[in-house]
Amino acid sequence: MEMMSLLLKLQTIQHLSHLKWNLHPQNKKDLPAEPADSGIASLATEAEGKVPAPSSSNCGFSDILFVVDSTGSVHNVYELQRSYILQLAEQLTIGPEDQHVGLVLYSSKDRQEIVVELDAVPTKEDFLQIIKALPYHGGITATGAALSLAQKALEKRRAEKKTLVIVLTDGFSYDNTKPASDALNSLPNVVVVAAGDTDHFIQQVLEEMPETHLVLLGEENKPK
Repeated sequence: MEMMSLLLKLQTIQHLSHLKWNLHPQNKKDLPAEPADSGIASLATEAEGKVPAPSSSNCGFSDILFVVDSTGSVHNVYELQRSYILQLAEQLTIGPEDQHVGLVLYSSKDRQEIVVELDAVPTKEDFLQIIKALPYHGGITATGAALSLAQKALEKRRAEKKTLVIVLTDGFSYDNTKPASDALNSLPNVVVVAAGDTDHFIQQVLEEMPETHLVLLGEENKPK
């Protein structure tokens, strides 16, 4: 199962009403033309025009790294973040010769951990149990430091494979995210996806992480 299609599939699973992509021109080439019979609507982008939705047959990721915010500002959506990861992980084919998964959990600069290394290759059931048992730390948010730790975690990826980094956060951070974000986006075969649910998240991600894809969680529950 391909990760780009998983993100689209999750739109149906969670009835998401808002899915945006903010793409740097160099990343647009990674999104193939949508098959005429796919039935998937094109996604609006922050750039001019529209970028066709990727199909499951031609856009895949072999290594997937989750970077999970566990700070005070996400306490209302922490379980939604957990559910998001579980639903994606359930659809993966995890194994030594298949997809590898990794996980970074963070709050402040002093509470950041690589919980699952990308070369650890747990079974799917073990990875699901790790997600279900993830603690909630609270405290202040240091997303910039977490992105730097994510870059360290990516040292154990399979460099010849395409890697997806999913950052789950509300977007507020006490430290600067741009240097670490730029460093992540400069890595070959790495695509960064940011997932969150608040308006200030949108602003900061689009300003500080301009090459990042953006998924908005829980939009259907907000007042219109």
